[in-house]
Amino acid sequence: MGLDVQWTGQFLPRRGR
Repeated sequence: MGLDVQWTGQFLPRRGR
């Protein structure tokens, strides 16, 4: 998930990485 790191990193920092 490349795009996940962009938005998920804000809501779910744990999953953002």
